[in-house]
Amino acid sequence: MATRTVDALRRGARIHSLMRAVYLARSRERPFDVTWERLNYRRTDADGVRGTVCFSKAGAVGLFFRPLEAHFEGAPEPLMQHARREGFPTMDLEGRTVVTAAFWSDKDGALVGARPWARLAADGASLVDGELQRPEKAIAGWASQYGLSGAQADVVIRLFGSQAKLPASNARVVISAQDRIALGLVTHQIARDLLEGAGITLA
Repeated sequence: MATRTVDALRRGARIHSLMRAVYLARSRERPFDVTWERLNYRRTDADGVRGTVCFSKAGAVGLFFRPLEAHFEGAPEPLMQHARREGFPTMDLEGRTVVTAAFWSDKDGALVGARPWARLAADGASLVDGELQRPEKAIAGWASQYGLSGAQADVVIRLFGSQAKLPASNARVVISAQDRIALGLVTHQIARDLLEGAGITLA
């Protein structure tokens, strides 16, 4: 079961960032699906779902957007064409920010929203489902998704798994030269930015 706390989300974001950087060492496909800008963790997917989790000393807030057409999954194409032509233009929001799902952390660090979590997930927050899983399960999923070896996944588990001795979810993690080689981590600007945002330093 997912643990919906700021610490779990931050740890998951860091794990995903590291694994994504390893993947980007050999493939530049969709390099901006996982990014950081200062303390803002950003995700996108191939379906156009976007999200940003803003971390701070006060906690975290997550904002997500699922494109309008995702709400019409299964609609007949002739009706979709009609909606695009006649209905969508009437829904123009004149450049205002559009959020289809949002959550924030309460005083205890639990992630909460104005609607039940299942509804938030359906409206875009599912983008960070992996980040909220137990570290070992998330690592296994991303290792499969990114084609990482068992040895590479084992390094990530040692660094970030449930048994890792991390003083805090936002503590800087240093990856040794030996682990860097085992991960096959070749740095280029995109990978460096990803690791820096996640608070990961290469020795």
